[in-house]
Amino acid sequence: MRNLLWLCLCVPWAVPASADTYTLERAVIGPTGGTVFGGPFQLNFTVGQSVIGTQSGTDTKLNSGFWWEVGTTPVGVQTEPLPTQFAFNPNQPNPFTNQTIVRYAVPAGSDAPIFLGAYDLRGRLVRTLVNDRQSPGQYSITWNGMDDAGRLLSAGVYFIRFQAPGFLQHRRIVMLR
Repeated sequence: MRNLLWLCLCVPWAVPASADTYTLERAVIGPTGGTVFGGPFQLNFTVGQSVIGTQSGTDTKLNSGFWWEVGTTPVGVQTEPLPTQFAFNPNQPNPFTNQTIVRYAVPAGSDAPIFLGAYDLRGRLVRTLVNDRQSPGQYSITWNGMDDAGRLLSAGVYFIRFQAPGFLQHRRIVMLR
């Protein structure tokens, strides 16, 4: 099994102050660093380099950044089996003060339209959490107790509604302050 490493890169690059521009022509990246080539410049770097900022000289300007490992993902390996039916799990924590996590599953097959919304005791939709077609898999979304306008809702009882083709379920949740 091979691992694929995803990296985010802000490349330090020296550019003459004139109107000339240079294109990154080639990058050689290894597990501990690499080299970027472009025009008359060559930049060597290491993974974990933490130089950040801008430096200027009479004929160059250096913008520098850092490497940041986002995560690793096994290539070609399914880590979890796909769900066989829709599922709507209890949110956690419940009751909650700042935020709660709502988990649900979309079964194997094709994409499905999913609606997940928070309702107050009067039955009014106060926050749409999901309203989109989603692929099969396990999902989680965090609700911070705010309405669709970004206002913090008052403490109380709310209901989360999960709706998908042939599936409808509500869960009671309590928000404390």
